[in-house]
Amino acid sequence: MPKTKLCAYWSPWHTSASDEEFFAQWKPRVIKIMVNSLDDVAQLDVALRNAGLVIVRSYPLSEDRSAMATDPAALGRKHAGQLIELAAKLKAKYGLSDDDARRILYEGINEPKLWTQDEAPERTAEYYSALVETAGAAGVRIVALNAGIGWPGNHGVDNAPPDWTPYSDLADAIIEYDGVLGLHEYWGLNGAMNCGAGGLGGI
Repeated sequence: MPKTKLCAYWSPWHTSASDEEFFAQWKPRVIKIMVNSLDDVAQLDVALRNAGLVIVRSYPLSEDRSAMATDPAALGRKHAGQLIELAAKLKAKYGLSDDDARRILYEGINEPKLWTQDEAPERTAEYYSALVETAGAAGVRIVALNAGIGWPGNHGVDNAPPDWTPYSDLADAIIEYDGVLGLHEYWGLNGAMNCGAGGLGGI
């Protein structure tokens, strides 16, 4: 199979018996798995055997925005606790070594609505800083921000660079706790820009 920087986004709703053979030929740098619970990650062993890093997105957690408007840091700590518990379950179930456990990263809220008051950049940075620091202190690595296309914004100025100012504390936390900055960029006919996770503490 030709070498490529593209990685896999593996959904449990679209798996087949030939997936492991396919991954074994591909050997992607990263496999991202989306799961529908906080109890297990099905076929995590398959992903770890065939990729350098595995990213886990729990769909229920990634869509839980319950306290973003009132206490984003508390929500970040709550999510961190849930991910710490999940990481412990996975380590026990799959008999993971410390090194293999470090090859798994976890995501928080997906594509925060940075253009809204409830999830404005400062609130989102507060949430993710708390998530990265709390989980990181327990040895659980986080893919932070996961901003959608066009974000961080540039205040609507043509050709201006994005404004990273609200995320300075988050950047420090990512570096300190060996996390990763995630950006989601989509394209149609003009080629890939930035697909998935990378950047600070990069993959």
